[in-house]
Amino acid sequence: MSKFDETGLYVDRFPEVFAALVEDIRALWGEQTKDTPDSTIGSLLTLIAEAIADQNELIEGVGQGFNPYGAAGVYLSQLVTINGIKRKTSVNSSVALQVTADTTGTKIFKDDLVSDPDNPDDQYAIDTDHELTPSEVKLVSAKATAPGDKLAEPGTLTKIDTPRYGWVSVTNPDAAIPGRLRENDTRLRRRREVAAAGAGSNNVPAIYTAIADIDGVEALVVVQNKGTVTNPDGVPPQHIWAVVLGGADDEIAKAIFTKTGGGIGMYGSVIIPYDDPITGKIYDINFDRPDDLETWIDVEIVKDDNYPADGDSQIKQNLVDYWAGTFEVIRDGAVTTYKGFSIGDDVIYSRLYTPLNEVPGHSVTSLKIGFTDPPLVEGNLPVATDERSVVTVPRIKVNGS
Repeated sequence: MSKFDETGLYVDRFPEVFAALVEDIRALWGEQTKDTPDSTIGSLLTLIAEAIADQNELIEGVGQGFNPYGAAGVYLSQLVTINGIKRKTSVNSSVALQVTADTTGTKIFKDDLVSDPDNPDDQYAIDTDHELTPSEVKLVSAKATAPGDKLAEPGTLTKIDTPRYGWVSVTNPDAAIPGRLRENDTRLRRRREVAAAGAGSNNVPAIYTAIADIDGVEALVVVQNKGTVTNPDGVPPQHIWAVVLGGADDEIAKAIFTKTGGGIGMYGSVIIPYDDPITGKIYDINFDRPDDLETWIDVEIVKDDNYPADGDSQIKQNLVDYWAGTFEVIRDGAVTTYKGFSIGDDVIYSRLYTPLNEVPGHSVTSLKIGFTDPPLVEGNLPVATDERSVVTVPRIKVNGS
């Protein structure tokens, strides 16, 4: 029976609802009451059960909206604000265009279009109206007509798609500044985990949140040594150590300085000078990038008749997605996204059966992993704080018949 208590929300599906209705009807009219689809009572109960089951799914969806691992869309956007972050909106690529008028001069207007003749689908629209004097060469700004990381190398935007009398040429002296697509739910969930991961340390959460909110940051670890001796990771006393995957160096340096004021020791081999705009003093900001540990996987399986034709490829892709933290399983309308293995995460051997078992029609007879080829370990793989295990399809072997 559907219920909502301290253990969670549980709703009945169509089979349970239909069975309960049949039980009630038979209690009222007798055990001989027909409930088959070709009977009047059976047809009526089916319609009622479907309506109740649909309503239950709607209720379950509302419940999932309060769980960051199940919420989607606007509900997930609202939930992550608790962690001090927000969904990244779409941004159009931008570029500076050099436009040239003929000897009579010309006018060009907002939303006039230019493009790369070799890539005509990626158009750029001029931002504002401009009037050019005879033979004038002028720099104007433009944006891509669609969001995303549209690329335009220097000198490629040379086609005038909106001809104007007197407008003789256009080019882009510099490459376009790439934009981005609206952040999808999977990436937002991962970034929420990154922002929430530092919640247990006194000075770490603000640094976590600031770095996690930088474009391109996929994962990070922040360690603070409050002690009086160097810790096992080599971090000196009264120092912080940030290990960051993705994001621009200068943006990371700015985020660290903004939250520390340069008043705490910083550890790491990446050193980025940061010019404090208030004092004019230059600070060296230290952090590190994680070392990738290429990981090999050998899987031996026994297949049965339900094994799909592309089962080997499915297993490989499932493992890659699981490692990257993008592996999702949908059951009864609920989405479960698995965290995978990030910076400093040991590879837990037993977890690998989750992506393997999502492919039907096989049983695993042997699973070996390792940082060497061939892999030799049937157990966990230790990973240091500034390392991360990575897996690609070519490093996965699936054998069996």
